[in-house]
Amino acid sequence: MTDSARYHHGNLRPALLARAVEVIEVDGVRDMSLRRIARDLGVSHGAPQRHFSGKADLLDAVAKQGFTMLGDAYAETMRNVGGGDRLTALAVTYLEFSMARPELVQLMFTRKHSPVEGMDEAVAEAFRVPLEVIAEEQRRGNLIEGDPEQLGIYVVAVLHGLTSLANAGFITAGSSQSLLASAADHVLDGLRPR
Repeated sequence: MTDSARYHHGNLRPALLARAVEVIEVDGVRDMSLRRIARDLGVSHGAPQRHFSGKADLLDAVAKQGFTMLGDAYAETMRNVGGGDRLTALAVTYLEFSMARPELVQLMFTRKHSPVEGMDEAVAEAFRVPLEVIAEEQRRGNLIEGDPEQLGIYVVAVLHGLTSLANAGFITAGSSQSLLASAADHVLDGLRPR
């Protein structure tokens, strides 16, 4: 394949992001490189540099993409939850997302790179649905009063901590499913009025 033919890819940036997410989910951040992604997509090794200045830039974009994926998962949950407990369903969605994509979630919550354009907006949009549900449940008297964002941070912190422990092997595989299955209910029980 000639170099000019290898540069032509209809939507290279989204393809680079999608392939980077796949590589990270399977092999981790350490084994992801622009050269590998280019090879996997059949484009020249210089083609990704038209969209990303380097690996750190691509990782930042992948982290941002991860928040978009999480927001999409929350939206899908809300379309399918029916008349059930929406907060529990959203908490379970977070647990399932985090357990299925530990490397991606770790990257998403590692904010050590330079500020990423649009990252704050992506994070806000990812958690928009859960915050709306928290505020609505507060109005109905089903949750304690307080800043919905602070309550949301509390819930995510606990759930994130549990999935981090499970993904790191500190919670045995046999007990992790039962523990995580009840975690959402226990965390949310602490926010219900007494």
